[in-house]
This record gives sequence, structure tokens and C-alpha cells, in this order.
Amino acid sequence: MKSPHTKKEDNRIVRPFAWGLEFVSDHVNGHDPRVSLQSMPRRAMADSDRFYSLPPIEDYALAEDQLTWTSAIRTPSD
Repeated sequence: MKSPHTKKEDNRIVRPFAWGLEFVSDHVNGHDPRVSLQSMPRRAMADSDRFYSLPPIEDYALAEDQLTWTSAIRTPSD
């Protein structure tokens, strides 16, 4: 019997579960992660124009066939 796709390679790194709140909120300490994640869609929909709007892109560059610019989204990995 062929092994399932998820078992094909045994070189996976198993990491502890993380909620990922650092990607949806600037202040995550002390808040129940379930409440924070449940309220995020409500906040986004309540003010969707502001939530989804981005500042004008001013640093774009086209080099041959590659267009680049600085992302307006800041993450902990920046």
C-alpha cells in the first residue's frame, strides 16, 4: 500500500501550535486568542474601507519584467 502524501517525506519539522495573533493585532498580550480571532472579522467588516485601503505606492520600480514595491503590510518577519 502506498503511503499517504502527508507521510511521503519524513523530514518535517514539528512546531508547537501558535495562534498567529501577531499577524492580526498589534497588541496580543493578555487577550484570549479566541476572542481576538473572533472579533477580527467583525472589526474588518465594520470599517472595511479603512481596513482594506492602502496608502499610495510611491516606491515602485520596474526592472525589465519585474515590478517591485514596499509592502504596506507590516509583519513580525519584516
